Amino acid sequence: MKYKSSLPSTLYIASAISVIVTATSAHAQSTDVGSAATPVAAEAAPSGPPEILVTARRRDENILSTPIAISALTSADLTARGAVTLQNIAESIPGLNLIGQASSGARSDRSFQAVVIRGITPSSTFVQTTSIFIDGVPVSSSTALQSITDPERIEVLKGPQSAYFGRQTFAGAINLVNKLPTDHLTAQVAAMGGTRGNYDFMGQISAPLIDDLLGVRITGRTYAKNGSYKNPGTHGQTLGDQSTTSGTIALIFTPASNFTAKAFGLISQNKDGAAATGLIPAYTITGPNGIVVRGQSNCNVTGLGLSGVTTNAWFCGVAPRIQPGLPSANTLNDAAVQNFLSQSTGLVSPSNRPDGYGLKSRFYHLHLGLEWKIGESGITLSSLTGANDERRAELADLDNTNDMTQPNVFGGATATRSYFDFPAMVETVDHDFSQEFRATFENGGRLHATVGASYLNAFIQGSFGGTFGNLSTAVINVLGASRAKTTAGFFGVGFDFTPRLTFNVDGRYQSDHLYTYAGSGGANLTSSVFVPAGFYPEGATLFQKTYNNFLPRVIGQFKITPDNMVYASYSKGVNPGQFNNFFTQPAEIQALALQLGLKLEVQPEKLDNFEIGFKGKLFDNHFRYSVAAYYAVWSNQINIQNRVLLVGESNTPYALTTATNSGRVNLKGLEIETTTYLTPELTLDLNGAINDSSIVRAVNAQVTAQANVDFAGKMNPQTSKYSGYAALEYAKEISSRSGLTAYTRADFSYKSGQYADISNTVRSADFTNANFRVGMRNEHASIELFVTNVLNDKAYYTIGSGSQFDNTFSISGAHSYSALIASLRELRTFGMRTSYKF
Repeated sequence: MKYKSSLPSTLYIASAISVIVTATSAHAQSTDVGSAATPVAAEAAPSGPPEILVTARRRDENILSTPIAISALTSADLTARGAVTLQNIAESIPGLNLIGQASSGARSDRSFQAVVIRGITPSSTFVQTTSIFIDGVPVSSSTALQSITDPERIEVLKGPQSAYFGRQTFAGAINLVNKLPTDHLTAQVAAMGGTRGNYDFMGQISAPLIDDLLGVRITGRTYAKNGSYKNPGTHGQTLGDQSTTSGTIALIFTPASNFTAKAFGLISQNKDGAAATGLIPAYTITGPNGIVVRGQSNCNVTGLGLSGVTTNAWFCGVAPRIQPGLPSANTLNDAAVQNFLSQSTGLVSPSNRPDGYGLKSRFYHLHLGLEWKIGESGITLSSLTGANDERRAELADLDNTNDMTQPNVFGGATATRSYFDFPAMVETVDHDFSQEFRATFENGGRLHATVGASYLNAFIQGSFGGTFGNLSTAVINVLGASRAKTTAGFFGVGFDFTPRLTFNVDGRYQSDHLYTYAGSGGANLTSSVFVPAGFYPEGATLFQKTYNNFLPRVIGQFKITPDNMVYASYSKGVNPGQFNNFFTQPAEIQALALQLGLKLEVQPEKLDNFEIGFKGKLFDNHFRYSVAAYYAVWSNQINIQNRVLLVGESNTPYALTTATNSGRVNLKGLEIETTTYLTPELTLDLNGAINDSSIVRAVNAQVTAQANVDFAGKMNPQTSKYSGYAALEYAKEISSRSGLTAYTRADFSYKSGQYADISNTVRSADFTNANFRVGMRNEHASIELFVTNVLNDKAYYTIGSGSQFDNTFSISGAHSYSALIASLRELRTFGMRTSYKF
């Protein structure tokens, strides 16, 4: 099944834009456009809720006046939606998907998550297309958004954001903005309890330490839940348990009226149990006691592998549901597992090793922001310094079953397990340092300008270990590390040609210097074809390369009325390149690779994005809207492929896995967000997105071996073409004396099914989620009853193509893909939440 771009979709885009233009034009007939001397904020009488300010261009701007596609969730929005995780945020923002990057590696958890905006899915687990920031400071991973307590807002910026946010903002950026300390003592405590052991406790306090000079805000949070799925092999155990504890501190120092220093620190820890990973096998596995798992394939496909054309059992259409007895995992935490985890060598972070099956991660973040306003000149000088350190490790059962009947045929006489098992640990450490200097000119006149420079030094290293045989002899190996040093200069210039017309030119010149290092035990290179031969000790530089790029953005903006505008823009995004490891191959293989024109360095991916948008408010601020239509070309896409080399006089085939710039994808879409204040008590949010993609060319060795298809015209995998969100809230004051308000709220989100890979052979079912809340609140206190996933919908968050393991590896050895790996969603949950502020 394949979603197709059609004429109705095009007409839908055109008609939606024409409706906005017609409405704003009609509204303009009764509204005068303000003069150049009239500030924008004073052009319309304020009505309804306060305006939302965003920092998409490194300065405070009204979201409805900013010519960029932005979704912003305020602190009040997050509370109203009950959003406490990154998955909650993704569900409520159309065009945003969250995927487990390692799902094809048989894991579905919080260790590797990728944010997908506008269908721009990362091409591999080593690449991200959307970066995350805290107060404008880059952070190492999505863990940051699992740990922040009660932020001021979360901004989701769509489209390339390279000019102001820099590296790996290819598809967009997510910026979390913290609340500042207050100038008087405030505090809050909140608690939630729900079914399946759900709990969430939060406390915060804010106060001036020295009046008019130094303020502080401290938060603490701990939340946890038991998984929604029982593990059949272990009595009383659930899969998908999660636990997070975090704390933050924010300081603000104002020694002068024109100077401010802001410091922020975060520490968090995740400690999760075995993941709720759904195995959907294509083949039946039988043990001595009968069927272990039953194959759920509903079709056969033809692929082209090393041994020629093969026929593979696979899935067509919508992926089947998990069969009875799954999900399951062997999580026996015996002495053999403990001995394996207690190895003194092979770990990049021994202090963060897990205690058993599941995930353990720690995240630290610090940043310091300085701002100095130079008199009445309109010039502001800023400095932003940040550092992150994350350490995560997970022990998983890669065969995704708790079966103990298949014999261990690889263990030998000293095997610690008589049955087949496939435990494996993956560990990652990454840390970075960043610095940005910026000067901004804003004096209320026609010219708006920003110029700055930035530096980022990011390091990442991992380890891997596991066995399907004798666990007592399994070792963990440190992999080669990599580093990226990025320096950049950037600018932004805007000029108001008339009170209605503004033109902006932004740009960033960016230099990415990438390094790769020798791994555990060093590297002994036997050929000088790509890298000089010799022994390189562990940690020595094997290869390095610099990539230079200029990333422009041009925006034209026109005010239709004081409260409504249209903009058009072009922006360019670049995703850093990467390296192939040919230099670790035998000399003969390296020579053949060179003859085929293969290179060590892979060039950066590029994205050219064209966008038109409408924003504003109508009917005395009772209706707010934002519409964006875009067309983008993703060129130089990095694809993974296998090249078959014929070695020696006997022409022995040798498969060499390479990354190449062999892909190209066209993307187009429409995004609409609206808020309607139907009455003083009744509010309706309606948002929707169409994010379509069409592959022009692509190469994928695993998919070709599984289903030898022409990828042209297919969609990007693991993203939803259609998505929508609706929320209806009714709030009525029931006591004017106490300010007590009763409310009820319903939230509904929808995301269409996502393809498992670029063959577009199988996709997940459409995802729907409905939440309901009822409660009472006033300025100081609130109490709420809620139910999430009201319909108990079991549609998967995502699916990925993966491997099915039996005790002889006959299935995974013969077929590139033999199973789907599903990320299972949380089921219906009831609970109560209460809070008190003083």
